[in-house]
Amino acid sequence: MSTTKKITLTEGWVIDLDYENKGVIEQWFQKGPSETSADVSVPGIIQQVYPGYHGVVWYWLRFTPAIAPEHGEKCSLYFGAVDYYAEVWLNGQYLGHHEGGETPFDFDCTESLEAESENLLAVRIINPTNDSIDGFVLKETPHYCKTIPYAVGAAYNQQYLESD
Repeated sequence: MSTTKKITLTEGWVIDLDYENKGVIEQWFQKGPSETSADVSVPGIIQQVYPGYHGVVWYWLRFTPAIAPEHGEKCSLYFGAVDYYAEVWLNGQYLGHHEGGETPFDFDCTESLEAESENLLAVRIINPTNDSIDGFVLKETPHYCKTIPYAVGAAYNQQYLESD
């Protein structure tokens, strides 16, 4: 029976907007943050850095793991929630995607993790708007109380990550 190593990844994140939805084509998952990227708290919400923004954003984290899997062990990245659609890359390798703004998910990163080197984790998020982004439209997605523009009782869209 294999075990899974837990790596905590809550410090050092940066975020940037992808107004033109060109980050995948331009391979931002390999390039990492730019000079326009801003520090961001994780867990947290996009609007803490970019008030009122909804659309496509990228989160990046450069980290060297404090622990690494030994023979037969696995590493998994655990996300508490990402609102609403997330795609995840580690060191340029696509780990997967998840749809659903209030549900946790994880990806096995054993093969992509570089144990004693700096790693680049990239997370592309579609935070739906009233206009279609890659087929996602806010009014067509399951959500609790989110509206654009904000209204009384509306919730902010949010993202947070832990590692498992």
